[in-house]
Amino acid sequence: MTIVVGHAQRLKAPSWLRVRHLTRTMPTLVRNDLSVVVLPVALIQAWWDEGVEVGRDLMFDAVRRRRTTTSRIIDALKYFPRLSNRKELLRFLSQLSRGIRSFLEDLADSLVLTTPTLKAFDRQVDFTVAGKNYCVDAFDKETRTAIEFDGAEYHSGDDARRRDIERDVALASIGVLTLRFTYEDITRRPAWCRTMIERTIASRQPAAA
Repeated sequence: MTIVVGHAQRLKAPSWLRVRHLTRTMPTLVRNDLSVVVLPVALIQAWWDEGVEVGRDLMFDAVRRRRTTTSRIIDALKYFPRLSNRKELLRFLSQLSRGIRSFLEDLADSLVLTTPTLKAFDRQVDFTVAGKNYCVDAFDKETRTAIEFDGAEYHSGDDARRRDIERDVALASIGVLTLRFTYEDITRRPAWCRTMIERTIASRQPAAA
């Protein structure tokens, strides 16, 4: 575990805790009488220290839980003029700002949703059906077609399957058709995923008057 503190802060830490002292003056806040850097700065430092995969997952989680925003992370970049992998971080933050909230969605964005039509889909769209809230990964307003990218963490097992079926039926009751694609679909046959989405939205285009 790593804790990021201000440059003047001195802390005796146990062996399992790594303390990163920043030499630049950065915005801080106080937690348990300890001055620590604000979350956007800590997230960028984690990207730098722990690598892209860890940094990406932490940023996904922080934004998904609404503990910070993409714009605040981008603003905090001014404190890291020599950040390695800066271009890759900016690309990732651009994806976050478009509403992508998981590694699988990011992967699908680069492998499946690559045509102008599919890139225009809205991201993280909320619906309320019979008092229950649902959020879909991508959505085409014109044809009311929802796309879900199903990772094993949240979509495996009988309970998850029943939940997904109930969700799809609820959305269908308001005219929203849900297409689901797995990690294997996205990584092994992205062209097939793309074709299925394009065929579906073509078949659901409003009839000409």
